[in-house]
Amino acid sequence: MQDPAEWKLTSPGGVRHKLIRQWGSFGREDASWNMEICIQSWDLTAFVNECFPAPFRMGAFVVYPRRFCPAGLPTLECKTVSVEEFTSGKPIDPFGAGVSLYTAEEYNATYEPYLRLSLTFGPSPSNDQEPDSDNPFTWLEISASESAEFMAKDVNHDVLWWDKDGMNEEPDENDPSISKIITSRETEWTCKWPQIPFDFFQDVLMDRMRAVMGRVNDAPMELFSNAPVDTILFLGYQKNNEYTWREGRSGTSPVQATLRFLEKNFMGRQKKIGSDPAVWQEVQVTHNHIWREGHGWQRLSVNWQVPYTAGNLNSIFTG
Repeated sequence: MQDPAEWKLTSPGGVRHKLIRQWGSFGREDASWNMEICIQSWDLTAFVNECFPAPFRMGAFVVYPRRFCPAGLPTLECKTVSVEEFTSGKPIDPFGAGVSLYTAEEYNATYEPYLRLSLTFGPSPSNDQEPDSDNPFTWLEISASESAEFMAKDVNHDVLWWDKDGMNEEPDENDPSISKIITSRETEWTCKWPQIPFDFFQDVLMDRMRAVMGRVNDAPMELFSNAPVDTILFLGYQKNNEYTWREGRSGTSPVQATLRFLEKNFMGRQKKIGSDPAVWQEVQVTHNHIWREGHGWQRLSVNWQVPYTAGNLNSIFTG
């Protein structure tokens, strides 16, 4: 084996390594890359921490250090690291468990001094930049599912039956009851926030979410395609602990939170109040607009209060 001091490759954190081979595949947008390298056994912990640096809290923000990436391909980040001995026949001891059991000569004769690492890489939300605490797009995984609510309203006036020649007639007593379908379009947004430091989730994020639970946005939200005011409703969240291999995290493992939002945002029609004859106008329908039979989508208030109170939903992510 060549003297490691002569290896020309060095990781950003200073771990010397020798490249064995690389391969991968590319699709239209997706890509995967694989790398096999050789490192000295005692460098494993330092190198794995480069591949998966722990996020940490800095005041009101979470900082996500950049993961190890293939040289020349910064749009991919490390996803997994597999470890085995470089040469067969000897066990590995990268964590030094056997150091106290043997003399130096016996240790070198018993354990493999080099490791073969197989690394896999894939795309990340931050692409070729380090995740930015001020830019949730670089660390959130955002998905959307659009559907609609269909409301059936009985129709008992202004109904005509038409034939292909353009002739029409009013309904008679033998006709079935007629319903009109009112469509209300909705989009459910899901934001998956991985690896939240435990103290940040407990001390900061929980308070932010509680303050705006069940409220609509009081300002446009870039996260959801610049959704206008009153159109995004914060439904709630799910929380899972990400149990970790890192030491010193007993009871304080990182958290993954999945936040759910409902968007009600489309163009509808409403009857202008006080107009005679009736004047109909377009209106942007939000969570505070209710379908009123004969009047269309109108904004409702009870004791001068709208159904959904506004809150600063952007504060969940920006602090």
